[in-house]
Amino acid sequence: MNTFALKILTPIGSFYSGEVGYLSVDTPDGRVGFLRGAAPRVSILSSGTIIIKTSVIDINIICGDGMIIVNTDGVVILSEKCRYESDAEREEPSMDEINAKSMTEHSTIKAARTKAVKNLSDRSASD
Repeated sequence: MNTFALKILTPIGSFYSGEVGYLSVDTPDGRVGFLRGAAPRVSILSSGTIIIKTSVIDINIICGDGMIIVNTDGVVILSEKCRYESDAEREEPSMDEINAKSMTEHSTIKAARTKAVKNLSDRSASD
């Protein structure tokens, strides 16, 4: 089987990376399939199912909107979210959940930093 490199990236990080023999995605113009040696292009990815066929297994991934970049090195998919079709528990959090968590972590770090500075100031004052 002639294979090519596939990377699927989300705002969280790398979701999938590997050698594949066939890839099929949804675009605004319909379903598009890719084999090794596909013509370089950049396309819009529509929400739907990414179908991956490897020499060992077929994988279905549910994805959000994004982009597909096809070049001589392989294919890169940028998607707002992904989850394995067979693994409903693996769904990524929404951007609102990510932003809320980030703000909470930022506030926690800021509070810890303020407390550490205060402790250092108190020590300096008592010496």
